Amino acid sequence: MDSGALCANYREIEAHLPAGCQVVPMVKADGYGLGAEWVMRTLGPLGPWGFGVATAAEGAFLRSAGWAGRVLVFAPTLPTELAALLDERLEAALPDMAAVELLAAAGQERGLTPTVHVEVDTGMGRSGFDWKDAEPWIADLARHVNDGHLILASTFTHFHSAEADEQATRTQWSRFEQVVEVMREAGVSPGFLHAANSAASVLYPSLMANVVRPGYFLYGGTAEGVKKKPLPVLSVRARVANVRDVRAGQTVSYDATYTAPEDGRLATVAIGYGDGLPWRISNNGGALVAGQ
Repeated sequence: MDSGALCANYREIEAHLPAGCQVVPMVKADGYGLGAEWVMRTLGPLGPWGFGVATAAEGAFLRSAGWAGRVLVFAPTLPTELAALLDERLEAALPDMAAVELLAAAGQERGLTPTVHVEVDTGMGRSGFDWKDAEPWIADLARHVNDGHLILASTFTHFHSAEADEQATRTQWSRFEQVVEVMREAGVSPGFLHAANSAASVLYPSLMANVVRPGYFLYGGTAEGVKKKPLPVLSVRARVANVRDVRAGQTVSYDATYTAPEDGRLATVAIGYGDGLPWRISNNGGALVAGQ
């Protein structure tokens, strides 16, 4: 793993941001498999607004690893996770009024005022308050915020096709703006606003609002429509276990899917499907051997 590449990708995201816009690196699924603690220790000194995780357990792990800053839990919080959420000072994304009521009540029982983030569903369809029916739920939310039961730190949405469909992305943003305006008219400060994932962080400077939430770009992943390619953060290494000469017509591997077109040399590398190597890269994958 290359910490320099991870930091360079983070700075590449920052370079596209308007003044005052901040970064919440997503470290869900153990930092996309690279290790959430390693990502936290690498990017923490760069001053992110916080780290994003999927579950309270992931957030608690960051706390145990030494992160004292903001941790946003983006998946809906289960009742069984409330204790960890409050004990570890994690910040929940609220997708519906049931979650608002549950967290507000749990906070009052413990004498705490939870910091929360309101999710608005503008087209992703996974979770979040419905943008089309904003006034009723905003009125209920305002009651809890104004009564001091919750601290609303931000309001956000998710783009479903930022890398592939500009019109859909801008439609989602327009819906989001409508909800934010209703919140303000109801006397509820929406806090920081955010919608941009990795692709949107690069493609749509005007839609970045106050916070961006990059994930796969940080770790070396790219997407159609994003011309800027991130640096690879992870390399998989294996030993060349055997080298042999082969003749034209000789077959190789399971199902004999490769046939040598001419005499040549074959290297057997000590890694395979049992190690997680995808079957689909047979005959079209690549590798570096001594830099070649």
